[in-house]
Amino acid sequence: MSEFEQMKSESVEELYNRYVELSRDIFHLTSELKSMRKIDQPHLIRAKKKERARALGLINQKKAGSNE
Repeated sequence: MSEFEQMKSESVEELYNRYVELSRDIFHLTSELKSMRKIDQPHLIRAKKKERARALGLINQKKAGSNE
């Protein structure tokens, strides 16, 4: 099962918790980048931003589906 399929099966609350956790990770990575001008794995910022966007999209999709 891919990560996206796993995310699709999660509830809105679980997706929101994932969203918050990813936002926290992104904040820490970018603050590390700004303070030290270098991080070990710069590709993680982009990957986590994409995953956070997927989570937010699924949250909005599930909320819209429950209102119909």
